[in-house]
Amino acid sequence: MRTLKYSIPLIVADGGTTIESSELPINGILLGLVVVAPDLTSSNTYTASILDEEGGTIISYATLTENTTTSKYIDANNAYLHAPLHNPTVKIVSSGAETGAKTFTAHIYYES
Repeated sequence: MRTLKYSIPLIVADGGTTIESSELPINGILLGLVVVAPDLTSSNTYTASILDEEGGTIISYATLTENTTTSKYIDANNAYLHAPLHNPTVKIVSSGAETGAKTFTAHIYYES
């Protein structure tokens, strides 16, 4: 097995709060999620989630801080991430409507 990284920009539209990627060509075991967040105009927090093909939540991290890079490699029980991925999506939800488009970058680390 080898560790791979898949990166995707996600743009929350002007006046919007939510963006979800299309299905990503990832098949493997989730090891981590890193999100690079912009300066937000209407709030200072956001939620980042990875969803499965059916829209179910694989992992979700709330109240993440704007204008910083957040790395998550453990779950709520302080266990290392080790969840199966098959064509997941990434979803970002800002806690308020944004003024101007805001670009987040998500990096998914996984074993294949």
